[in-house]
Amino acid sequence: MREPGAATKAAPGSIGRSMATGGLKLASVMKSYPTGFRLGPLDMEVGPGITVLVGPNGAGKSTLMGLCTTLLDPESGDILVNGISTRSRAGRTAARAKVGYLPQEFRLPRRATPSQFLHYVAWLRRVPSARRQARVDQVLSSVGLTGRRDERIARLSGGMKRRLGIAYALVHDPEVIILDEPTVGLDPQQRLQARKVLRTIAEECAILVSTHLVEDVQALADRVVVLDEGQVRFHGSPQSLIREGDGSGDASDSPMEKALSRMWTAEK
Repeated sequence: MREPGAATKAAPGSIGRSMATGGLKLASVMKSYPTGFRLGPLDMEVGPGITVLVGPNGAGKSTLMGLCTTLLDPESGDILVNGISTRSRAGRTAARAKVGYLPQEFRLPRRATPSQFLHYVAWLRRVPSARRQARVDQVLSSVGLTGRRDERIARLSGGMKRRLGIAYALVHDPEVIILDEPTVGLDPQQRLQARKVLRTIAEECAILVSTHLVEDVQALADRVVVLDEGQVRFHGSPQSLIREGDGSGDASDSPMEKALSRMWTAEK
């Protein structure tokens, strides 16, 4: 059954953190809906670097990301953010301070400038006032928007707005970053720029990225999680996934496309 709410169709600069050693851990996590859709139970980890989450529409990606951001509560199991359990209210509050989240759909204040917007977000996320200016400067540099810091957001291109969204997820110096379709709606050049930003950030954080673009998987993934019908079908390196798909799929498909095609059909 399909996940509720699923569609029917398918940088220079440093952010100033030392290499992350933690990440996300899901232990026997399960979430079900009255429709009959059930995610899990899942046991998986998202460590330093980029973990790319892929799956057909209705696989459970949105539910999984909602659980990892604590926007949804599991009905069983536990989610740990850098070792902090989210079972309790206090644990969820502490975990949220360590997570940066960019949803697929987000709205930006058109009349504000990137600098003004990020200062406001930093205040909301309780970045100390003494550190706020430096932090805003760092993330603007990381996403390549220093030169546009004082321009109205309404005048930025789609790619710049998406990079500003990434800066929004980074401004409070999180240790875990969760990005839902961060390159959606971008042209090829804009996607390339966004990927460069993410690869730079990945040197210092644990990142979970959801995407439906095979080229994003190929360009970004240190690890791949393949989700289908609420279950993890694969969790490992891109190279291991490609080996599993060897010889399958259309002759014109890339090795990654063949591997993912095999995953979709193997369990049907």
